[in-house]
Amino acid sequence: MLPFHKRLLEEFNIKKLLKEYGGCQQCGRCCKNERLTIFKEDVIRLGLLLKSEHIQRRDDVCVTLKLPCPFLNKNRCNVYNKRSDVCKTYPFLFHYIGMFTVVMDCPLGKKIYDDIIKFCEYSGIKIVGDESKTEEMKFIDRLVEDKKLNSGDGYSSKITNVPFDLFREFLNWRNKNI
Repeated sequence: MLPFHKRLLEEFNIKKLLKEYGGCQQCGRCCKNERLTIFKEDVIRLGLLLKSEHIQRRDDVCVTLKLPCPFLNKNRCNVYNKRSDVCKTYPFLFHYIGMFTVVMDCPLGKKIYDDIIKFCEYSGIKIVGDESKTEEMKFIDRLVEDKKLNSGDGYSSKITNVPFDLFREFLNWRNKNI
């Protein structure tokens, strides 16, 4: 059975979506400014390439890399074929259960976000900010603040959280309109 995040990526066909939007722009913004947390399977895949001086924080589930990413070289990834799943699906992150987090600081994320906004305007869906966080989201935020959950310590401040149901509707709308 696939891990939850991989099932989501397949269900929503994220790799295809990213490719349709033109893929990574190779600006290096994510690797320089976005402290990413990678899962154990990624750590195992990187093996000896991942050294202790690359790690900011480690827990039982994941590892947070220091900035800039130790594998970045002139806006190119030195471990591209072994890169983490988080890197493969950026500008999408999984901050909250039932939500895709879209990083808008990324040129690719901004394009996707702009289209989500167009879809919401077209569909009459009101977009709200932090006041729309569910109790579960607030609980996760408290765990991060209390250092009981590894947040990655550096996620972009320009993000938006899109519920899976809304994202599914957006994808259907987009597929009909491209």
